[in-house]
Amino acid sequence: MQMKVCGTCRETKPVTDFYQIAKGVDYWRSDCKDCQKAKRRVTYRADLLRRYGLTPAQYDEKLASQDGVCAICRQPETARRASGEVLLLAVDHDHSNGQVRGLLCMRCNMLTGVLEGHPDYPKIIEMVEAYVEGDDDFRASLLAD
Repeated sequence: MQMKVCGTCRETKPVTDFYQIAKGVDYWRSDCKDCQKAKRRVTYRADLLRRYGLTPAQYDEKLASQDGVCAICRQPETARRASGEVLLLAVDHDHSNGQVRGLLCMRCNMLTGVLEGHPDYPKIIEMVEAYVEGDDDFRASLLAD
């Protein structure tokens, strides 16, 4: 079995404990998966405070108040990193004042961002719903308003 020394913890581990730099090549990241995850947690916690004014404890409180699921669809996060690790719920905030609204899954966060940026987003939500349901008459009436 091929072994490698982690650049952070200095432990010798099997290369399967390291992320490949690219699929199909025999090159591995310098830090083991455990050290990479620990670095991501530290970076994410610093970002929470810098970007949203949230401490990790406040994030955890918000997550617990939402029962660990998305504030919109009420489902757990399913999006994953390339490594297979499930993402944390994203912090949703009002772009006009920076106030944190809740924690969202990747899908709802992206959808909210797109819709919120639309100049007529309350109306566009109704139009999308009418489109999905195949109600062209209702959608046409919304367009006429």
